[in-house]
This record gives sequence, C-alpha cells and structure tokens, in this order.
Amino acid sequence: MNFIESVLANEPLSIDSGIFRFVPADNYSYDFGEEWKRFGRIQYDAFTGRNLSKDRFCKTTLFSSAKNFQGLNVLDAGCGAGRHSDIALQLEPRNLVCVDLSHAIDLCRTNLLDAGRSIESVHFVQADISKLPFSSNSFDIVYCMGVIQHTPNPLSTLLELVRVLKPSGKIVVDTYKKSFKSYTHLQGLWRAFFRIIGRDNSKQLISNVFPRIYPIHRRLMNYPFVNSLTWKLLPFDSYFPNLDLSPEEELQWFLMSIEDGYLSKYIFPQTEISFFDMAIASGLSEIEVVDQSFGDAAPLVLRGIKPLTSAS
Repeated sequence: MNFIESVLANEPLSIDSGIFRFVPADNYSYDFGEEWKRFGRIQYDAFTGRNLSKDRFCKTTLFSSAKNFQGLNVLDAGCGAGRHSDIALQLEPRNLVCVDLSHAIDLCRTNLLDAGRSIESVHFVQADISKLPFSSNSFDIVYCMGVIQHTPNPLSTLLELVRVLKPSGKIVVDTYKKSFKSYTHLQGLWRAFFRIIGRDNSKQLISNVFPRIYPIHRRLMNYPFVNSLTWKLLPFDSYFPNLDLSPEEELQWFLMSIEDGYLSKYIFPQTEISFFDMAIASGLSEIEVVDQSFGDAAPLVLRGIKPLTSAS
C-alpha cells in the first residue's frame, strides 16, 4: 500500500490519469480550472526562467531547503497548476500530495512532468479542501497559498486543514487582506456586474475588451494622484513593480488577476485580527500573522503549529 492509499478515509469516485477524484467535474471552482488552462505557466518558474514562485513560496512558508521537507509528508492544499508544487517537490519531501477542487489538478500533473520532475513521490487528488478525503493527523506540513479566501467558509476550511495535520505539524496559509481601502474602490460593483452578465459573457469581455483597456490603465498608473483615482474606478492590477515583467507578461497577469479576483464565486479577505482569531479557533499554537508585501503574494500570512494535545 502506498502513502496516498494509507491516508485515504473515503473511496474516490474514480481514479484516472493518475488522479484520485472525489468530486464531479463541474463545481464552484470550474472557473479556476479554466483560468489555469490559459494562465497555468506564466507564473511557473520552470517555464518562465524566473524565480517568482520560488521567492513567494520561500518567503511565505519560510521553507527554503531540503532539510525542511526531507522524510516528511506534505500537503499542497489548492495546488492549482502546480507553481508551488514544483518548488515544494524540489525540497525532497517523502510524499507530496497535491489537491485541487478544479480540473487544474490535471494541469498540475502535466506541468510537473513537462518541467522534467520525477513524480514518483507525488500524489494527485481532485477534492474539496474544505472536505478532505484524508484521515486525521496524516501530514507533517500543510500549506495553502492563494486559496482559502475563495472557499465558502474560510474558518471551516482552516479547521479541515488542521484536522489532517499531525500534532506538532506546521501549517502555512495566506489570504487577501481586508482593510479600509477595500471600501474606497468599486471592486464590489465590478464583481456584481460580472455576476449579472454571467460567466461566459464575462470571459468574452475580459478576453476581447480588457486587452484594449490595459495600455491606458497601465499608463495612468504611472502618474501620482491619477493612479489613485484610476484604481478606485478600475481596481485592476496592471502594474507589478516588484516582478520585472515584460509588457506582454504584464498584460497576461492583468487578465489573469481580473479573472481570479472577479469571476471567483467566493472571496473572503481577512484582517490581521480576524485571521489570528481563525487560527485560535482552529486550535493552533505558536501563531503568527504577518503582513507581507512583495510580488504577487496574498498579503496576509498565517503560520502555526498543531499542539501535541490537539483533539483533532
């Protein structure tokens, strides 16, 4: 019996293409799967020749060498197309389990193979990270990056991630930050607009119209005061000063960030206090919540340890 079979608590609906599937194909994460089909490699270091994903992973998790992972069982909760799975795999875990609710899980497997990685120690699971099909206390390390804010109930999701974490195991989760500035721009109205016109029309609008908006938006973001007004009316990311992107790459990131931020069914940003309270409610110890500002990272990072006395 291999590792994944030993920790499964439920029978999968199917197993195909090397992937254990526990959910139907069409679920609330469908848009994310479609998004990663189009944008699944523009953040992937092995294909871009950059270290963007490595920098984000190491700075967020504080895991940067094989000594952090060797001999350990690691869960990538919400792996998407595998940009961070690739970095984690290079730290030589005993087992790496990649889980995603969308069909991006297929792309994760393909990308690792195309990047020339050996996937003998990698296991691919299509499942809801809020209802993981694993036994309690299965993983030494759990990380969840850029995902928890897009789940129906972030606290329930965090509780589930802690459940499958072994006592004394480490967890790292990041999320969007909620602040006063959240109420000073029209993001909520834009999200409502995209919801009203529907998924297909929204995608066509983003694909056909927003590439024309991008150069104007990008230029306006260069001017003080004007950039503030531009952001309030059109709160889209067209400027990535810390990433050293080419104009074509910036356009792709612009379109990707719109789909990620506006077409997702759920989005629940947190304050530092609410994120800390979630960690307390989940029973973690040695908790720290830090505000990071670099690159494409979700600003708030939660790190903690599951106590040996945890009842989970």
